[in-house]
Amino acid sequence: MLLAGTACHKPAKPVVVLRGRQDVSAYRLTLVRGRRDGDRLVAHAVFSDGQRTFLLDMQFAIDTSARLQSGRWQWVAAGTTLDAGMVEAKSVMFFGGQNDSPSIGGTYDLLDPKGTPAFRVTIPASLLADRAPRLPQGTH
Repeated sequence: MLLAGTACHKPAKPVVVLRGRQDVSAYRLTLVRGRRDGDRLVAHAVFSDGQRTFLLDMQFAIDTSARLQSGRWQWVAAGTTLDAGMVEAKSVMFFGGQNDSPSIGGTYDLLDPKGTPAFRVTIPASLLADRAPRLPQGTH
C-alpha cells in the first residue's frame, strides 16, 4: 500500500530567533506546569540549552476556547537576566481540564521591552502538572 502525501511532519523548533543572531539551536522545552481555576489558567514554561534558560509565565482566560490574557518572559544565564518582556500569542491550543488536568500548547512571540518580537517559542500540547513555579518577584 502506498500513501502519497503522508510525509512525516517535522515538529517546529522549540525556540526561533526573530531579532538578532543568537544561537538557539540547542534549546529544548524542559518544563510546562500550571493550574486551572474555573475560567482562568496559569501556565509556566521553561526552555533551556543547559546554560541559558527562557522562563515564561502566562495567564489564560478560558471560555469556549483559551485566550492568552497576559504573559511575561525572561532569558537568564547564571542568575543574570539577558532579556525580558511580554508574551504575545500567535496560536493557543487548549484541551479540557474541568475534571482532570488541562493541556496547553501553542506558538508565542517573546517581545522585547519595545514590543518588538525577539523570539518565537512553540509549546506542543502538554498536560499541565500542578504546583507551577513562578518567575522571581521584581522581574517584570
